[in-house]
Amino acid sequence: MKNDLIHQSCEFDCGPTCMVNAMRYLFDREEIQPGVLKHIWIMGIDTYCDHGHIGRHGTSRASMKYMTEWLQEYGRGCKFPISA
Repeated sequence: MKNDLIHQSCEFDCGPTCMVNAMRYLFDREEIQPGVLKHIWIMGIDTYCDHGHIGRHGTSRASMKYMTEWLQEYGRGCKFPISA
């Protein structure tokens, strides 16, 4: 069964929301492993704003790149059919 796509929960979570939506679009609900979603949310929203608050500047390019590299390795290691 396919999942509906989700909207951002706040103005700063566009990176992880896009990655989760990509997983929802590519795979059926039963195929998405919880560890993948957990890592996407943990790796996202990693920047600090000018006042030093975590996450208030969204997701860095480095984090998005790391997410794709992590997905690539996860796919190889766990036989999960994804290539990033």
